[in-house]
Amino acid sequence: ELEQPEQAANDRKRLEELAPNGNLAMSEPIDFMDAVERMHMAGNMLDTRGFLHYRLGNMAAALRDMQQAISIIDTLCDTFAWQIEAMKHRVVDIRPVLLKAPVLQEGKAVVYYHQMLVHEALGRKEAAEADRAEVIELGFEANEQLF
Repeated sequence: ELEQPEQAANDRKRLEELAPNGNLAMSEPIDFMDAVERMHMAGNMLDTRGFLHYRLGNMAAALRDMQQAISIIDTLCDTFAWQIEAMKHRVVDIRPVLLKAPVLQEGKAVVYYHQMLVHEALGRKEAAEADRAEVIELGFEANEQLF
C-alpha cells in the first residue's frame, strides 16, 4: 500500500467485490495468537476424528486425519520460538504461552501414538516404529496411558 497506493486501492476494491457480505478480514483482522490457537484446535479435532475412524476400522480415513493433524502440530511446534519472538513485541504476558509448550509437546506425542496405532493396524511396522520413536523422543511412553 505504501509503495503502490493505486494498486492497493484496486486490490481492496476487488476484495470487496469478491467477498460475500463484506470481507471480515478487512475489518476484523485475526489476532496472531488466536490463529495459533485455532490451528491447535484444528489439529486436535483431526486427531480425535482420526482416532474415531481408527476405532471404527476406517484405516484410510484415520491415517489421512492423523497425517493432517501431525502436519499441523509439527508446524506449531516448529514455529513455537517464532511465536514467542513475535509476542515480545506486544505488551502482553508471555508466561501463559510458555506454559503451553509442555501441553503442546504432550499433544504431539498423543497424535504420533494414535498414528502409530493406525500404522500397526495397517501392518506398517517401520512406520509404526518411527511413530513410537517420536513419542519416546518427546519424553513419553507409547501406551494407552498416553491417550
